[in-house]
Amino acid sequence: MEARKIFRIRESFAIFLPKRWCEANSLDEKSEVELYWDEDTVVVKPRRGRQFSVRLSSPNPDVAAKLLMSAFVTGYDEIRLEVKGMGLEVRNKVIAFARGLYMLPLEEGPDYIVFRVEDVKFDREKLIERMGTTLEFMLDHLATAPRANPSLLESVDDEVDRYRHMIERLCYKYPTSSCVRHVQLARYIERAADHVVELAKLEPPRELVLLLKEAATEFARASSSGELKSALAFLETIDRARFLAQQRAGDEVVLIHADRVLDYLANAIEVYMDMAACRTPNLEI
Repeated sequence: MEARKIFRIRESFAIFLPKRWCEANSLDEKSEVELYWDEDTVVVKPRRGRQFSVRLSSPNPDVAAKLLMSAFVTGYDEIRLEVKGMGLEVRNKVIAFARGLYMLPLEEGPDYIVFRVEDVKFDREKLIERMGTTLEFMLDHLATAPRANPSLLESVDDEVDRYRHMIERLCYKYPTSSCVRHVQLARYIERAADHVVELAKLEPPRELVLLLKEAATEFARASSSGELKSALAFLETIDRARFLAQQRAGDEVVLIHADRVLDYLANAIEVYMDMAACRTPNLEI
């Protein structure tokens, strides 16, 4: 890191980019860069797509899917996947998985596929809001359905996972000072959703599920307000909810999953507290 002075050019402000950085990225006076900012951070990066290539010595669709996921999350724009002995069944599985990540086949050969990621511009905060809404839906289903459908909740949980992966991709491609908090939030909500799926398999008492649903609703209210007071009030609610969960669980394993849902919601609201403190350096409560 180094300090550089800002200078003025007519009605705009400018700084010089480091020469070594430009040379390392093959940039000259005709090159284009992307510039974006968030809070007090400005980011400049070369304007070009990133390419990733991987070779598999055996046709394993699960390993291929994991590698495609890693390439997607870490911000690559074009992925070349080579699989020795890739048959039609493996090819179809890989392509179906890739489409769920907005990857479209760009080129195909006997043992390879080149994917292009079709980036959709999403707002990270909106994605996190969707994750919270989806978590509420999962708990509502668990509380109101005559008999909970774990398979349905698992498919909905896959959507929560997809939102988290999209947030991680956005943060790899467009890193800013708030990225670490957005990734934390996404992971906490995703983990809470995972425990709701596990609860559905155990047929928990309806009173316990209603308690968790109320906590998720209060979490949504507190997080959307952006106020520190609301976050602190929610943490007090969580303390009471933990006590009530112990009374209503009726089973140790059920209690573990319920307690983890509450824990992750509390972890997430603490991140919102950090965000509130970052936005407002002078607080009065």
